[in-house]
Parts: sequence; C-alpha cells; structure tokens
Amino acid sequence: MIVSWADWKEEVLSLKDVEAHSLTEGESIFVDKTEASDWADHANVTFYDGVGYYIDGYEASAMSGWDVAKSTIIQFTGDSDTFVAEMAEAKADNSAAAPKPAPAKERVSFKQWLFEYLPTQYPNAEMIDHTYWLQGKIGNGISVNWTEWTDNDSTLKAMEAHNLTAGKSMFIEQKGNKKQDWADNPNVTYYEGAGYYISGYDPATMGEWDGKGLSVIQFDGDSSDVAKTIAEGWSGDAKSTLVPSKASQTKEPSGEPSAGTPYSPFPSNVVVTKVKHFDNMCWKIAAAGGTWYFENGETGGKTGFSSAFDQAGNDWIGNDADRGYNKSSASGGRHEYRGWPNFGNGNFNHPQRSSGSKSWWVDASGNAVAFDEKLEGDHLIMRSSNAKYDVEYHFFPSHAAIKVLKAADKYAFLYEGPIGGEQDASVEKDFYVLKDGKHRKCKEGGLGYLESEFGNKFPSPFFYLEDSDPKDTQVWYAGVKNAGPESAGDEGWRQGSNMVIFSFGRDEDKRAYTGTDAVCVFGFQPKGSHEHIASFIESRLESPFAAPSAKANPAPANAGASSASGSTYTKPRMIVTTDLGADPDDEQSLVRMLVCANEFDIEGLVVSTGCWKKKQSNTNMLDKIVDAYGECYDNLKVHAEGFPTPEYLRSISVMGQLGYGMSDVGDGKDSLGSDMIIASADRDDPRPIWVGGWGGTNNVAQAIWTVSKTRSKEDLEKFLAKLRVYDILGQDDAGAWIAKNYPQVFYIRATKVYGWQPPKNGDYQKNDIQSHGPLGALYPDTKWATEGDTPAYMHIYPTGLNDPDQIDQGGWGGRFSFKKKTGIKSMSGVKGEERKFDPYEMWGNTSDGTGAIKRWSKGYNNDFAARMDWSITSKFSEANHHPVAILNGDTTRDVLELSVASGESVSLSAAGTDDPDNDSLTYSWSIYEEPATYKGAVAIDGPSDPTARISVPADASGKNIHVILEVHDDGTPNLYAYRRMILNVK
Repeated sequence: MIVSWADWKEEVLSLKDVEAHSLTEGESIFVDKTEASDWADHANVTFYDGVGYYIDGYEASAMSGWDVAKSTIIQFTGDSDTFVAEMAEAKADNSAAAPKPAPAKERVSFKQWLFEYLPTQYPNAEMIDHTYWLQGKIGNGISVNWTEWTDNDSTLKAMEAHNLTAGKSMFIEQKGNKKQDWADNPNVTYYEGAGYYISGYDPATMGEWDGKGLSVIQFDGDSSDVAKTIAEGWSGDAKSTLVPSKASQTKEPSGEPSAGTPYSPFPSNVVVTKVKHFDNMCWKIAAAGGTWYFENGETGGKTGFSSAFDQAGNDWIGNDADRGYNKSSASGGRHEYRGWPNFGNGNFNHPQRSSGSKSWWVDASGNAVAFDEKLEGDHLIMRSSNAKYDVEYHFFPSHAAIKVLKAADKYAFLYEGPIGGEQDASVEKDFYVLKDGKHRKCKEGGLGYLESEFGNKFPSPFFYLEDSDPKDTQVWYAGVKNAGPESAGDEGWRQGSNMVIFSFGRDEDKRAYTGTDAVCVFGFQPKGSHEHIASFIESRLESPFAAPSAKANPAPANAGASSASGSTYTKPRMIVTTDLGADPDDEQSLVRMLVCANEFDIEGLVVSTGCWKKKQSNTNMLDKIVDAYGECYDNLKVHAEGFPTPEYLRSISVMGQLGYGMSDVGDGKDSLGSDMIIASADRDDPRPIWVGGWGGTNNVAQAIWTVSKTRSKEDLEKFLAKLRVYDILGQDDAGAWIAKNYPQVFYIRATKVYGWQPPKNGDYQKNDIQSHGPLGALYPDTKWATEGDTPAYMHIYPTGLNDPDQIDQGGWGGRFSFKKKTGIKSMSGVKGEERKFDPYEMWGNTSDGTGAIKRWSKGYNNDFAARMDWSITSKFSEANHHPVAILNGDTTRDVLELSVASGESVSLSAAGTDDPDNDSLTYSWSIYEEPATYKGAVAIDGPSDPTARISVPADASGKNIHVILEVHDDGTPNLYAYRRMILNVK
C-alpha cells in the first residue's frame, strides 16, 4: 500500500480539479472535512466523526463536484480499509474510542456479501472459506469461486495463472461508472449496478481488462442462471445491508485448496492423509524433507507425484500452485505436464495421465495396510501398479526410495518441474549440480539434451537442483544405482520458460531401463556445502531402504554451510578490519571470535588504523593471537566441525590502509586489505560479504574507490550490492564518505556497544576466560571498555535468533532501524572530520540500545565460557555442547514465517529438539514485542512446554508477531539455542 497526501490551500477546489493530480476512477481517498452530510449518504463513503470521509472508490459522475477546498486529501494505492480505520481512531483525540461511521449501516463488500447470500438462494450449497478465496458448491456440478483482486497486476491475463482459461464463464462486480467497452463485448451481459457476466472468457479481447479492487467470480458448470441470481441480489438492497455474520462460514474441514498446501507445522515422522488436489484424489505425504501429493489412482487410474512442496511452501512440480515464496507464471505450461517420476511407458506414474494404475499401503512383508484417515510412522511403504509395472515407494523423514518389483516394459526416472517453484526465464538463479560439485546453469534444449561433454549420460550417480535465492533453503535431489542397460541415456535441460527436465534412463523421449535392479532415491535436503549434500545422497544410495545413521548426515568439511548435531545452516562470510593495539578491547574481541570461528567463513583479518591509532606498520599482534589459536586448534575441532586451520588464518592475515581515514584513500593507495574486500565481493558466491569495521573502515572506502575507477557503473553496482558494513562507533571519516557518495551501500553504524558486557575485569573474565589456556592468556584486562567490537560479528552469528539482513529483528549484535538517521557521529576525534560530508545517512541503533543485546546475556556469556573450555579440552565428553533447536520440523537456524488468521490458535512445536550430550532441556516460548508490528498482549498456552499454542489476537490483522523459542540444557555452563517464528496475520 502507498499513502500519498497533501494539504490543499486553494480557496476553490473540487475533486474534479484533483483529477489532474492522479485521482482516478475507483481510487480510494480520504478527505479531512468534518461537515458534509450529503457525502455520508453515498454508498462508497464512510464518515469518521471528527476526522473525515473515507471514499472507497471515487466516482467522478457523483463526486467530481464535491468541495474539498482547504482540505488534506489522502490518495491510496492498494488495500487501505484497515489503515484508514486505524488512522481515524488515532486521530480522534488520540483516544481508543472506535470510529463512528455514518450512516449507521456499514457497507458490506461484494466478496463478503456473496458468501452470505448464496446459501439463502441455494440451501444445500456447501460454503468453503479457503482463506485467500471463497467457494460455493451449489450442486449439479456448479461451483462458484471468487476473491477480491488486490495484486498490482490484476488483469484477466494475470488471472490465467489462477485457473482462468479460454471459454470459462465469469462475473466481475461493478465499481464506479459503467465500463461501456466491457458491456459492448458480445460475450458480456451487463447487469446495471451489479456487474458483468462473461459467458466465455476470450483472452484476445479481454486479457487486458483490469480487475484490480474488484471481486471476480469464476464458474464451473452451467452458470448463466446463477450469475443472474447473483446480479439481481447485489443490485437490489444488498449494498446497504449490514456486514453479514461470519457464523456460517466454515473452514475447509478435510479437503485441500485446489492448489494444495504443505504440511505446517512440518512433522518429524512420515504422515499420510488423503485429499483432493488438482481435481484428483491424492495421498498427501510428509516425508523426505517435503510434502508430496501422489495421485493414488482413484481418479481415472491416474498415479504419480503432481506436487512436491518444500518447507518454504514452494511447489517444485506444479508451479501454478501459487504457494510459498516463489510463484511462477503458468503462461509457459501448466501443472498437468509436470510430474515425478513419470516412470513407465503408457504414462504409468505420470500424474494427470491415466494408466489404469492404483496404489495402496503395505507393511515390510508386502501385506496391505488399511488406510483410515491417516497413517504415521518412521518408515511407510506405498505400492503402485498396473498391468505392466509394479513399484514400491519407501518413505522416511530423511528421504524416499523407489524399488522396482515388476517391469514388463522399459522405464526411467523423470523429473519435470520448476526449480524452487518458479521457472526463471533466464535461469540466472537456477542450477543443477553433479558429483563434481560444479554449479551448472540449466540450458535450453530438447528431448535427451545433455551438455556435450557428457555424451548421453550424466557422469554422476545423482543430481540436485538448486535455486540460489537465499529464501529458498532446500535443494531437490535424485540419485540412481543398479541402472541398466549401459546404453541407457539421461537428460538435463530447460524447456523454454516452462520447466526443467531431468531424467535417469530417458533419451530423446525413449525410456531405456529394463529389469528390476534399478533403485532411485529422492527428496529435499537443506542447502549446505556440496560435500555435505553429496555425502548424504551417496549414503542413501548405499542404503536406500533404511533410515540413515547419524554418520549419514555428516557435518561438511568446507565453507558455505555447517551442521551441528543435525542442525544445518548457512555460514555468513566475514572480513574484519581492526585498529589492533589502540585499545585492548580489539584483542578481547579477537579471542572470542576465534573460539567461535567455526560459525563463520572468515575471509580476511585486516590490521589497519582508526582515530585512536592513526598509523600501523605490521601484523605482529594479530600473528601472536593466531599462533595461540593454533595451539588450541586440535582441541577446538574435537567439539565442532568447521574450525579453520591456523595456516588458513595466517594466509588471510594482512595489512590494510597504513594511513588514517580518507587521507589514505585514492588513486595508488590500494592495500592488501582493500584488495581482499574486492576479491571477496567478486567471488562466485551468492552470500554477501560482511565487513566488521572495528577501525579501518577506509579499507572499504578504498575498495569502493578502486572499483568505481576501474569498472562500469553496472559492475560497480554489483560490487556494492555484495557489501554489508557493520561499523563500530565510526572510528574514521571513511564511513561518512561512503554514506554520502554511495547511499545504496548496506551500512550500519552501531553506537550502543557498551553496557552489555559482564562486570569489568570481574570473576567471569578471570575464571572463565583468562585462566583458560593460550588464548585465555592473551585476553587482556579491560582498560577502557570490554569487547566494544564484538557486536560486529555477534550480529551475524547464526544463533537462530535473527536474519542479519533484517536489521530490525534483533539478536546478539543488537537491533537497528531501517529508517536512516542523519549524521550519526560518535567518536569525539572524528566528528569534525565527518562534518564535511554532511548531510549523510546511515542505519543506527533502535531506542532499546544495548538492551537489545543484553537481553540475551546468559546465552552469549555461557557460549564464550563453554568455547574457552573447548580450547583446553581434548575429549568431547568433558565439555558441554549446544542443544539443537527444531522449530515445526525445520532443522536450519533460519527465521521462519507463518501466515495466520486473526483470532486463530497457532501451534508451534519444538519436537525433535535434541542435545548432543543427552542433557535435560528447558523450553521457553516468548513474544519479542520490540521488532513486531503488533504491540498488544499475546497469550501463550504452554510457554514452558515443547509445544506451545499462540492465541492470535482478533485485532492483529495486518500486523506481525515475533515468537522466540529459547532452549537451554542443564550442562555446565548452560548452553542456549534459539529459533524465531514470525506470525504474519492476514
């Protein structure tokens, strides 16, 4: 929604005059006049006593002459009803009194009215609220399906992605004046004051008709009489009736939206239900990291997977399912042409195509298992067969595997679908990966196409598909073994903007596998390093019909991602610039950072300058600390995977700018530090590079200077987009120069970096840190402030609390406002130097200041203490280790989001949460109010239980609620794990 407004000073002004300033027919506006009684009588107007008039749809014919002289006029783009009500309430003497609309009757929207009206005309109608759209099944094969369209692109052409097809009948409500060109179309019957009945949609003549802000009905079945009934009802007295009671509305009890939906919360075991999906009866299966819809044969003998939802809600097969983060256009093809495994000739296990097949559930001995509403278990087996083929699908929480029992004809394992749920036309974000780990783009081709270097077969027993978008957290994989004959070909290619096609055993549309030895494994797996993913797939190929052992999901050995006792997460990339030696707190921060080094991909340790040390000459102090880390390395790696080797840290320890601030930035002033920043940003890695400015921010400025002078504007923008700067206190004038000249740079200046630490030089430092081995010995006493630079990397520490890019969420590194602040200055020695760049803007701390850090103090203090224990302990059993928090089945450390309804009771589960030391766990669910947009009280049922229920307040619509799961063990010291769920209230 966009809100645009102005104070009009003109002595004479009508709404007709405002049309010259973008006021258009049907637009919503608000006028702050308080006395215009004739306005309030108009059906499109709501009067808020003492505040003004809300016009929900400007009608020029009736309103153009209205006097708005000397008024404030607000114009809205988007759905403004809720905002206007809240604004009016706030303005009404800042009281909590409800607005007083006049006339007394509140207008009902067409969308709401129709839901109440249909049962009065068709008593046997089944009314279903699908949340995003409404449906009335009124009998005789007639279905009424509708919603109000608020998308920016609400043309009928855009609605084709939502089941609108040529020839389909529809009804569009009328708002504002009659659209004569619509009414003149030969396929349209116009009902005065009600709307337009379209007996058959014609894309050529109607595709550009705009339905934004209108309720649009799509009909199934013979609809002409129904449309007439609706039009007569709406054009009568309906517009002035009260808003109907929602008592008669029912949520769909056991069916599915036609586009399907993933399991939420996602279970930790395999769960099977039976639903209707894309008009076919299906098994809905939670397994192998995702939600799978398998057409079960009940509908015309059709079998096969027609949808595969990842845990973000994206459908990797039916991309017009319109769910999840990615929503792909269906213009290049529809779901009926996609599927998995599209197994046999004659369409066996190819969804949406009949093959005379059936499916049922069996036990390990092959005996049929009765299905009654739901099946659950750790290993469930489904069997599917027809006259030619007989196969078993083995489902585990971790993976799925296909066993061939009979094959009287040739077959293949064939995937057709959109990677990540959306088909990128340029495939710039889509990759496939083979055993060699190379990310290859999906090239456009034809049947049987493979890269020329491969011949007709993948040089790999598996492939996985990946969308590099960071919001897509899983890959889709398939692997095969015992496949024959040797001559059988594979394929891997992009079919235009429609889908990608990958197969084992199909070459130029000819399936080639024979016999029953071939085995296929498939499923979703969290993103991570290639070694991690490849190792998992190969372990499943080795034992496809068994649950994986703990060793089958090992922690990765290289950068990019990590795992800890089953928690897989993406590591942040980081470069540190430090004025080491100016204040002992840099040394303190380095010691803590190095015992946490497995949590980051550290790409540079840069010694440079700051306002308290304006010249540097060597890395001696840094080298000494890295050498101490080397003495602790063998112990540290016992306790967690991913610690960098001392040799690697020495290789990235360099000198940066030798001079101070902007005086050492310019032509010919490149340093190893500035070069390192450029090289990291240029690396073929989708993750941004975070620069922690503990001093030496001029290294970033020099990098930008060099790129701006040596590359095109487009390449400069790409470079800047990779940068994230967390500047501690502004210790030179380079930050002001960057913010002034390159305001698009992601730049945080943290000034609230003191007050979160334990007492200065107290027992904690002495007993838990300084007394612990080589690194503890190099942790100095505090001279001025303790660890002032630590928040720069604590902000990106993957604790599960926050997404570093969402700076207002809050975590161990503080909380920041997306509203930029002008001229943030801190260090007295720098303020004068920065003034020459005024005005400049940066992101700064929110009003909760260091409190946003200190609220997590037990967690980060105990984390440091435990890691110092690791540094001197060579046995895993002799130290404590962090629990692994699982949220609604998600094993990453990502912040999760869930769409909920106001008034709903939402279940959140920590099932599967575990501790590597088998310690007892304590659970705590809480509401983090500061980053949330809903500020009222939120009730939690079971705040200390593994599963909690959140009562979403009735007045929370349009807002969000941040729920924090905090888990800690009873080891010494107690160690904490976190997860955050953001409830987005519809």
